[in-house]
Amino acid sequence: MPSVSKNPKVVFLGAGKLGSLLIQSWLKNKAFKASDLHIHVKTKKSAQKLKKLFLKSKITCAEEKAPLPKAPLYIIAVKPSQWNEIKKDLQQQSAQKAFFISIMAGIKSSQLESDLKKPVVVAMTNTCLQVKGALTALFQSPSATANQLQRVKKLFARFGTVYVLPEELFSKATAWGGSHPAFIIWMIQSLSQIISEELKIKGSLDWILQVFEGSVKLLKEKKDPENLLKQIATPGGCTEEGLKALSELKIQDSLRKVFEKCSNKAEQMGKN
Repeated sequence: MPSVSKNPKVVFLGAGKLGSLLIQSWLKNKAFKASDLHIHVKTKKSAQKLKKLFLKSKITCAEEKAPLPKAPLYIIAVKPSQWNEIKKDLQQQSAQKAFFISIMAGIKSSQLESDLKKPVVVAMTNTCLQVKGALTALFQSPSATANQLQRVKKLFARFGTVYVLPEELFSKATAWGGSHPAFIIWMIQSLSQIISEELKIKGSLDWILQVFEGSVKLLKEKKDPENLLKQIATPGGCTEEGLKALSELKIQDSLRKVFEKCSNKAEQMGKN
């Protein structure tokens, strides 16, 4: 993996967990050539880690001290807390007609455009992109063109479903899209543990995954959750009793609070 690129087509600013997955997925789907990419990271340790990850690749990588290469496209993948420091380099060194995509939580497209004086599209995606099951919400800054938005939409549609949303929904979309897989996985893990304890079986995760997979297939086909619940829950039966317990425990209210906390945190991250 070379250290310096003279004329990259895409510069990644940061490449943590999600950024690295994006690079791997785009390379796999041939959205970019490895030789077109450059990764610019904060520390020498991060650069060494990425060089190891992309050892056999032609992607170039350099730490922050190195000059920032000029490119037509920059992808912002740093933590929100690093933005104020990073933006100074971008303001001074980025190409004059550069376009920006941000996957950074907390900071809206309008704020990024104000800082950079260049068009930006923010993409809130999730780690399901590695299995082509991502949900991505896009937010367009005022000066971003329809062609630029369409370009970003095509990039993220390679590994999932894409929605274009108004900026006022940014923080909620971060919770409902970006963070959502973690909550679903947590619920599956919890149910798996209960099944393991109750049924005394080793394949409890496969058990609950099959239940989820079957339920999702049924919902995708029928698209009528209310009617399906009526079909499954026989009056006076055990399923009806379980659904009553879910209602009495106010599970839906608890889930709403989870997403409110996540959404509020996303809002705070952009202000700090």
